[in-house]
Amino acid sequence: MTIHEMIHSEKEIKVTLEKKLILDKELSYGPMCLQGGETDGKYGYFIMNENGATAEVRSVIHKVDLDTWQVVDIKRDCYFCHANDVAYDSVNHRLLVSHCNVDPHVISVVDPDTLMITNTLRIPVAHYALAYNATRNQYVGGKSRCFDISIMDKDFNELCVIEGEDGFVKQGFACDDKSIYCFHSSIRNNHIWIYDWNGNFIRRVKVPMVGEAEHLFRRGDHFIAGFNGTEDKTGVIYEMFFSIDEK
Repeated sequence: MTIHEMIHSEKEIKVTLEKKLILDKELSYGPMCLQGGETDGKYGYFIMNENGATAEVRSVIHKVDLDTWQVVDIKRDCYFCHANDVAYDSVNHRLLVSHCNVDPHVISVVDPDTLMITNTLRIPVAHYALAYNATRNQYVGGKSRCFDISIMDKDFNELCVIEGEDGFVKQGFACDDKSIYCFHSSIRNNHIWIYDWNGNFIRRVKVPMVGEAEHLFRRGDHFIAGFNGTEDKTGVIYEMFFSIDEK
């Protein structure tokens, strides 16, 4: 069964996680946590950043080959505030990093090839998380200070608002042509809240507790998900697979 067939079935979805990569903190920095992550299809981009909620907080981008799980490039001393989520705009070949705090309207634009910050955007929607769908040429974001979801056009103009289900701690967003995935964390369990693009709540999927959930994105027939590890706040990246008992 495809992911969408499983999502729309009435059967329980089992989530399996396979650990792929551990991202250690920079020794020259203070305490660090994993935050946003995304893919351009070949590479994954994972951000570790210092604890704090000011514009002076430093972040580190790790560029990872998702076929070999080797880190191929690192960019240090980036200033993304909380760097809570990352979207990949395939039309313009750019990474969009949501600052989340200090000013939740601000996004840093990063060149995936060089990892250099090329621009800063200030969009109309105050948000904490962002994802992009090339087929629709639209963005979906988690609105600040609530659980609502914003659908935006290619220029970040808000088209509609989905009333979100109350969850736990709000984290990253993912989307594909049919569904929107909201990753939430809590003390005992992590969950994915799933909606369609018309605003209908589909279901909630429980994710095994391997650490604090931070971000996820689709890759082929599965997901990649990032968590803060339970020891020393290292960033741990997993492949995530859905399955159901078809008997």
